[in-house]
Amino acid sequence: MPTMFLGSVRESVRLFVLGTIVIAAYAVLLCIGIAMIPLRIPEILQLAANRGFESLSMLRWIAQAPNSAPLNYFVQMPFLLVLGYTPLGARLDSLLFAIAASFLFFHLARRVGLAHPLLALLVFLLLPVHALLAVQGLPFEQALFFLLLATEWFLQLVEKPSIPTAGLYAVFLTLGTYSAPYAFLPAIGYVLFLLLFVNRAGERRAMWFALSATVITAALFLPYYLWALPQVNPFWPSRPELYGNAFEQSAGNEWAAYAAMTLFGLGILAAIWIALRWGAAELFRRIWLVCLLGGIVSSLAITAVADVWLGASFTADQLLWALPAAVLVAFAGAERLAARRRMRPVAAVFATLLIAACVAGDYFEFSRPAEDTAAEAALIAPELGGDACVVFVSERFSKVLFEVFAPSLQRRECLNFSHQRIVLASHPYVTREQQDNAESFFRGLNFSETRRIPSGGGQIVIMEQPH
Repeated sequence: MPTMFLGSVRESVRLFVLGTIVIAAYAVLLCIGIAMIPLRIPEILQLAANRGFESLSMLRWIAQAPNSAPLNYFVQMPFLLVLGYTPLGARLDSLLFAIAASFLFFHLARRVGLAHPLLALLVFLLLPVHALLAVQGLPFEQALFFLLLATEWFLQLVEKPSIPTAGLYAVFLTLGTYSAPYAFLPAIGYVLFLLLFVNRAGERRAMWFALSATVITAALFLPYYLWALPQVNPFWPSRPELYGNAFEQSAGNEWAAYAAMTLFGLGILAAIWIALRWGAAELFRRIWLVCLLGGIVSSLAITAVADVWLGASFTADQLLWALPAAVLVAFAGAERLAARRRMRPVAAVFATLLIAACVAGDYFEFSRPAEDTAAEAALIAPELGGDACVVFVSERFSKVLFEVFAPSLQRRECLNFSHQRIVLASHPYVTREQQDNAESFFRGLNFSETRRIPSGGGQIVIMEQPH
């Protein structure tokens, strides 16, 4: 017996060390990504909240963003004060939360009894949507960390229902929701699918605790939501996406995305079929996996319905909340199949193809040209000699995107068009129609184009009147 215990301890230590090495290597790659990738427009808009643009308070600026939540802005603020408005200052908190979330996921993979938690961890780390958001100064990795922490306490609540455990579950779920509202969606599925087991007294008690924690979280977020909703700005910049493009973004390109989604789907179906056949000895594991499946269903279904109702695009970050559970459930199904000798090759092919699809997606995402508004802003000032002034095409938030990097541009904005030279500055989200309208307007005022400078996904157009 002592020998078996020592062997189990050694195996746990070995797994932890290997997991730490894998996560450390991942963190190094993320640091390289942070250094290489310029700040993107959603990150710049978040930075602007700390700069007091448009004479708005920080909270009122945050409320303008669709689906906003304030917590990450305040977490990010100290990093910006110390490191400045740089890629590292904007993204360091995301990096730290991504690393912490990776350790939490590894812990959950071992908790639900995966035989190969390192493989599941590797897939989780390589998921393109996760890797890409980990190198952006946005709230998603913080919300993911709190969601995984809440999930851990939910699993404990199912196993040993108690008020303190339910309280901690509610706390972490609330922190996740105040980081990114969609992080709340898996909790709905957790509770709904737990209802399948209410024929047992322990699970009934757990269900009432979990339901109470879920309702409390929603009630705590509701005041902010009702306050912010009327202030959402319909002109908030966003990249137009076709419905379904989120799947391509999640694995980088079309074939890799659909391959990954197909593999996840097959693994989840296998897990459902096998969970129904587990005996009483594996009751808690079955409950955990079924509830995780509920989190996947609620995240995807509610997001899809909400986006159709609101006429919004289904974006890659909305997939994030379903992916950790999808990896856990899919691997549970694949491993159970691998327990049968004749199915082992199938499970091995499953893991290999899933990792290959994720690697292909990562390569695609990190190798394609990135928008670089900072580089474009640096090119504007040298063109503003004499009485030249700048026009920010598409107005509204365009000025803010450039002034974050070049505050002096505020003094050179065109207040009238009685100038010899006009500089049109267009960020990467400016549409072809907006660009054509701006240029046509100034041609109507007898300006003609003298130079066009593509930069960072946007462009600068120099227009002058004849002498």
